Amino acid sequence: MTANEVAPRRRTCPLCEAMCGLTLEVSGDRVLAVRGDPEDAFSRGYICPKAVGLMDVHHDPDRLGQPLRRRNGTWERVEWDDAVAETVKRLADIRRTHGDDAVAFYVGNPATHSYSATLAALAFARALNTRNVFSTASVDFLPHTFAAYHSFGNRALLPVPDVDRTHFLLVFGANPVVSNGSLMSAPNITRRLKDLRSRGGRLVVVDPRRTRTAALAGTNPIPASSGQVTRYRLNRGGDRQLNRALHTILLVRLRIDPDTRTYMARRTAEGKSRRDAKRCLRRVIARQLFRLLERYDQPGVEILRTG
Repeated sequence: MTANEVAPRRRTCPLCEAMCGLTLEVSGDRVLAVRGDPEDAFSRGYICPKAVGLMDVHHDPDRLGQPLRRRNGTWERVEWDDAVAETVKRLADIRRTHGDDAVAFYVGNPATHSYSATLAALAFARALNTRNVFSTASVDFLPHTFAAYHSFGNRALLPVPDVDRTHFLLVFGANPVVSNGSLMSAPNITRRLKDLRSRGGRLVVVDPRRTRTAALAGTNPIPASSGQVTRYRLNRGGDRQLNRALHTILLVRLRIDPDTRTYMARRTAEGKSRRDAKRCLRRVIARQLFRLLERYDQPGVEILRTG
């Protein structure tokens, strides 16, 4: 390709797990345009403003191209070998003087799209032996991983709803229209939720706040006879009442339901701790609740309304 020749390039946006497909117009080392790739299986041409800004980031005159070292209040360029050697020495001195936890470690989101960076980061964090480890999850979706750990035993076991095929979606205290389907690999979640409705599916949003996702399901409860969307607005404290009710179901069933006690005995006999067995039971109860929602979410029935 000549210096002035414009050539298309297909890439994947590295800024979040939605992994939107991009088409770039490139001339030499210049990026002339960034657009969504209509042939991408995930995003189908959709991109968010972050991807549009990739071109500006790439050509930003303040973008670092090599290491800098601050000396006497000013920045000076240094070679990579010198920068790495000084970093190693300073880290060793700090850990020797103040302990391992004097060092903090942060992994940014684009690093998760690189196998080599991810593997190196894991080994590096283990070698630092610090408890101060942070990532994009620390400020973005830590409650999600926390809930996954306590529900399924592993923070990486994040349930991913099959939005493109489901006929009933319960959104419980989430706002995917704003988070853009975060952790679901579902770019343009607004279109996907509208597609759910267009194929005759149901969208039920349970939230005490007036979120944009709730607005998509109707600012006020739409009569169930519409057969498409329903939003159940909880009163103040209603979200706590609903969560407490779900927890009470578990406790009551453990006390009085023979099938539940048999299930717990079987799970513990298989070698699971009582805590892990309860996690499994919560998943069973959740599936049963979803089936009940689908069965009884009929005209005139509002089974999620609290207060």
